[in-house]
Amino acid sequence: MYHSPALIELGKPPAGSTGRTDWRLNRILELTADTSDSRLTLNELSQQLGISPGQLSRLFVRVTGQRFRNFVMAHRLLQASRLLLETGMQIKQIAAELGYGHSRDFCHRFKAVFGMTPKEFRERARAERALHKDGGSPVVTENEVERTNS
Repeated sequence: MYHSPALIELGKPPAGSTGRTDWRLNRILELTADTSDSRLTLNELSQQLGISPGQLSRLFVRVTGQRFRNFVMAHRLLQASRLLLETGMQIKQIAAELGYGHSRDFCHRFKAVFGMTPKEFRERARAERALHKDGGSPVVTENEVERTNS
C-alpha cells in the first residue's frame, strides 16, 4: 500500500520525545482505530476523556508532534485508501462516507498525500495485484515506499 510520511508517522511520538505516551492519548488512538466514523472532533473526544478541548489539543501536539486536525485528515485518508482497495464504492460515495462535502475536495487532499488521484490509486493497486498474481514482482515494493518516504 502507498503511504505518505504523514500516514506512516501517524501516532508515533515526535523525534526527541521520551516516547512515553499519556493514557488519554492511547485511548484516543484506540477510539480512532475502533471507529469507522471519520468525522472525529476534538470536542467529542475531549468530552469522552473528561478534559477540555484545549488540554487535549496541547497534549496531542506534545505527544505526537502533530495537530489533531492533521491526525484526523490522515485517519480519513487512510480509511479512504482501504475503501478504494477493498470495495467497489464510487469515489464520490467514499468522499461522502468520509465527510467531504465535495468529491473534488477529497480528490485534491488524496492527491496531495498519496501523489495520485483516488482513481489512479485504485487502478495502480489493481494492476499491481494482477501483475503479482501472474508471478511478476510488485510495481512498487514496500522497501521502495519506505525509501521514498524517508
